[in-house]
Amino acid sequence: MRYDSLMKDWLALYKYRGHEKLEPVLAAMLAFAYERLNDELGSRNTYPFFHTITSVPLAPERLQERGFNQAERLAVQLSQWYGIRCRPLLARLRHTEKQSLKTRQSRVNDMMGNFAATSAVDSTDNLPNSVHRIILIDDVYTTGSTINECARVLKESSAPDSPAEIYGLLWARS
Repeated sequence: MRYDSLMKDWLALYKYRGHEKLEPVLAAMLAFAYERLNDELGSRNTYPFFHTITSVPLAPERLQERGFNQAERLAVQLSQWYGIRCRPLLARLRHTEKQSLKTRQSRVNDMMGNFAATSAVDSTDNLPNSVHRIILIDDVYTTGSTINECARVLKESSAPDSPAEIYGLLWARS
């Protein structure tokens, strides 16, 4: 989605005002992007192309303030619809101010070193040299600093005999 004024309003209603009835609609929009990605990667076989869905974590302060992690909820919905396991693979190490109020360079600096893997990314079939394809969910892509830092951490946490491929899937792009 283009992050225009209407989409900003919808996301604000969902994230900050607790209008959970918007969740299935937002998830369906994200599902459309998932299906396009799946088609582009040529995954027309009986097994899902992706092995795991995860999401960008919130800082504990932000989670307490909001009551839920919107990216995690969208990830869980996709997981249920497509039968792909959903696992929390990342933790946010420190609270930062809202990224929407910052410059590109400030965002990049804030995100560096702000995430850690909660567990090693494991092989899907316990077979050596098996690539583990992960979908990383977030709500809005602005500079890419958050998704890039999360992807870096996930790749570094993958087992040497089971490298991770990370695919960002975002609800909107600003």
